[in-house]
Amino acid sequence: MYSIPKNIQQQHQYIIEFIYHTVLVSSTILLTFPVWPQTFKSEKFIVVAWNILLPYILIFTPILLIIISNFGQFQLMIFLLNLIIISLLLIWQVALLIITATVFLSVKFYKWHMGVDNLNDAIDVGLQFKIMYALLLVSSVLIALLKPKQEYQQLTEEKNEHLNERLGSKEKQLREAQALRSEFIRNITHEYHAPTAGITALAETLLDSYDKLSDEQRKVAAELILKSSSRLETFDANISSLSKLDRDDYTLNIKQVDFSDLIYNRVKFCRKLYDGNLSERDFIVDIEEHLSVNADQYYLTQVIDNLIINAISYCEKGKIIISLKHTDENIIFTISDEGIGIPTDELHDIFNEFTVSSKTYTASGGRGVGLALCKKVMEVHNGSIKAQSDGNSGATFTVILPK
Repeated sequence: MYSIPKNIQQQHQYIIEFIYHTVLVSSTILLTFPVWPQTFKSEKFIVVAWNILLPYILIFTPILLIIISNFGQFQLMIFLLNLIIISLLLIWQVALLIITATVFLSVKFYKWHMGVDNLNDAIDVGLQFKIMYALLLVSSVLIALLKPKQEYQQLTEEKNEHLNERLGSKEKQLREAQALRSEFIRNITHEYHAPTAGITALAETLLDSYDKLSDEQRKVAAELILKSSSRLETFDANISSLSKLDRDDYTLNIKQVDFSDLIYNRVKFCRKLYDGNLSERDFIVDIEEHLSVNADQYYLTQVIDNLIINAISYCEKGKIIISLKHTDENIIFTISDEGIGIPTDELHDIFNEFTVSSKTYTASGGRGVGLALCKKVMEVHNGSIKAQSDGNSGATFTVILPK
């Protein structure tokens, strides 16, 4: 604006002052637009302000200054730079439309302001106008030809980047799946091999030395065979149930189950198989009578068995407290022990498939299937299960089922 000769500035003082103040205000608004959402509680205002003020600053006012300065070189240079800026900011179709419309409006405005019907009546629009028209035409052609390629290249780069990220994610998932597969095979092999080997060895001993063994020794061998068989049967049932419930077409045999009687029976069964005659565990059972739930009794039995067996396995001595209570909406089954506990940062992860607590992971320890099945059974029954522990000793598992 200050490059325009003084005599022209004086001649068009009103319109130049108008441009100066409106551009200053408009630029300030655009520079501070990030605060508008908090002030006006609406992002639409920003969009409208941006779409109006940006063409006004970059196209409308430069065209007026070009006409006022009689196509001054400095004003033409600024205008061409503004064309580049607006082409970079907007998609090419919108940029072409805005440039064309804004140039038309600025010329119309100047004619209205000067009170003329033709620019020749106000300024000399000979060669300079033709040059500007040619520059505008060339700029429009460049925008139409180059900007789509630029946008296409940018879109292609974004797609490639996205595909690379997805590829990296897929590779990570594949590695995790392969690791899970290997872990699954190791778990299956171990879980089936250990009890099978024990059963085979004891059976061979009984067969070869049956007459040499006392009644007590034969009874102990039979009990060990039964425990190994039960362990094998439990693991097989857990794997089978987990596989069935992971499918979309699983079915539940829902019926009314006396939860109180079921827990009594399962505690008695699990203690008989896993607790032992010389156990130092003290079972405290606090169960409200005749509490019923609508559930699949088979899967509910597996949940109770897994939690009781875990408590026995990881609590060599101390109290194991089993309780069953009810609220207005839910039935709450809780089992607590004074065993080795669970690290606090692993309380959520232990419900994942084939995930074993760092405190319980041993060559002969569990395979991380039982708790995963408990979680899955609760999910399909619209219930929940959670674990609590201070990380040092003891753990509490809470099962919540809707009435």
